Amino acid sequence: ALQHCHIIPQAEPDLWTMLKQRHWIPEEAKDDPRHEPRDSLLMCPNHHHMFDGYGFFIRYHHDSGKFIFINYSGSRLLQEFHGKAVALNINDRYAPFPSIFIIHERRVRGFNPFQPITYDIPDTIPWQDWILSDGVFDEASKKFIRDRPPANNEAGLGGSQLQLQPTTSAGGGGNTLELNADVINSILAATRAMPSWKACPMEGTSWDGTAEENIQKYASVVGAQDSPPPSPTET
Repeated sequence: ALQHCHIIPQAEPDLWTMLKQRHWIPEEAKDDPRHEPRDSLLMCPNHHHMFDGYGFFIRYHHDSGKFIFINYSGSRLLQEFHGKAVALNINDRYAPFPSIFIIHERRVRGFNPFQPITYDIPDTIPWQDWILSDGVFDEASKKFIRDRPPANNEAGLGGSQLQLQPTTSAGGGGNTLELNADVINSILAATRAMPSWKACPMEGTSWDGTAEENIQKYASVVGAQDSPPPSPTET
């Protein structure tokens, strides 16, 4: 069975608050990371254990818009997944914030101090083989095929689903995966432009005002360039 996995551990509320203060996540994100779906993934027990044990990290790749599995520990058990994209959709309103994967990545790097600082990745980032072979990704629409909508997060459940199945190893490298200030700033910029970032403050905002008040509130929350929400039934 799949298990609920937090990118930022639920036992670190102070770090969660700091991420809000530094604008790495929206200020309107849930106060407890356990209740924020964008801090969560679903993993099989083995990968959940190795994720929490800093055996691998997941990096958002801006050029491809994909989340890449990086076997930073060099584990033979994980090598078949290395360099391939996992089943996360950057356009999903509940997609994890790419910014918080940076925190986990830095911990993985620190936990494996003798591994290479940079990694080669393919020019074209392939999906994990099972994603295509199991027919869960539609190449025409570039969207994942889901049997049901994302789960409600009120009990701390939900978020986008990550499933890892055996694959062949990734091909030869063409680009270098680095972690520096420019890379971090690029990931932060991408995070703040994501639908999941824009959806987060919407969920924490009351729309009980008049139509005009709600339009102004909406413009303040997500930007005046977006369409306003439906008018309330009462003005």
